[in-house]
Amino acid sequence: MDTAHHVWNRAAMAGGGREPREGDSVLAVHSMAMSGGLLNAVEELSPEQLDAAEAGFRWLRLGAAADVLAMVRREVQTGALDDEDRAEALETRADTDYALVIPTDQTIVDAFGGLLAEVPTAFAPI
Repeated sequence: MDTAHHVWNRAAMAGGGREPREGDSVLAVHSMAMSGGLLNAVEELSPEQLDAAEAGFRWLRLGAAADVLAMVRREVQTGALDDEDRAEALETRADTDYALVIPTDQTIVDAFGGLLAEVPTAFAPI
């Protein structure tokens, strides 16, 4: 397995390990979004991890994904989860909007691979 696969697996499965970096947080959010939905990622990850993921999406030149993540966070902060209908609508919108900007894993893989090659220190070492 090459370095990129090790970094990807560690970031996606272990949230970046002991010392996650900006790029690792993106992979953690993406992994959670693919398995349990973007709203689940917002509910489960810390504010610091989500801040890092938003910055990381922008750094990966995936600003639209950062915007979707920010929208979901704002909705949660304004009480979307306190109303069942609003929470359900947010979950659907979050997943739909995220899928529009990250249509396949390859979108992340391409952005990740390019920047891992350009700036390997953006990801915690393996």
